[in-house]
Amino acid sequence: DLVGKRVASDLVTMIDFVGLVATGLPQKFYTTGWAQWMIEMMGGIDAVRWIHRFFGVVLIVAVLWHAAGAMKAILSRKVGFTMAVNKRDFTDAVKTLRYYLGLEDHPAAFDRYDYKQKWEYWSLMIGNVIMILSGLTLMYPAVVARIGPGEIVPAAKVAHSNEGLMA
Repeated sequence: DLVGKRVASDLVTMIDFVGLVATGLPQKFYTTGWAQWMIEMMGGIDAVRWIHRFFGVVLIVAVLWHAAGAMKAILSRKVGFTMAVNKRDFTDAVKTLRYYLGLEDHPAAFDRYDYKQKWEYWSLMIGNVIMILSGLTLMYPAVVARIGPGEIVPAAKVAHSNEGLMA
């Protein structure tokens, strides 16, 4: 049942996001009383880190699953690549802005997805990639430092922390 699978997928995504937030924010704000209390309630910092990593792996699997499903659908020609940003998105954005300013009689007519939906989708996907790559870097800093310059590790910490806060 396709609807049941979609509901299950959405539920896993929501639980995963809440889990990442509940375990990530206390680590970011570890000096505050509320964060220390949350960390203590979850079994200490080591437990919080392992739980956060578990939810991170779930995120990796979910993003890869989504990407594979999207590629399969596009390559099988069941759907078009309607989330691709194109020139019309820019002209639609300008026309909509002109409408908001009272310079047009009506807003732009959109395709299946409008420019705002595409922006949201690609922001989410790029944000997920940043979180995954920086999270893996923080999980395996010695491996990353052996492969590339050591500056990648503190840069990953900043990227992970800031992107997580934005999410």
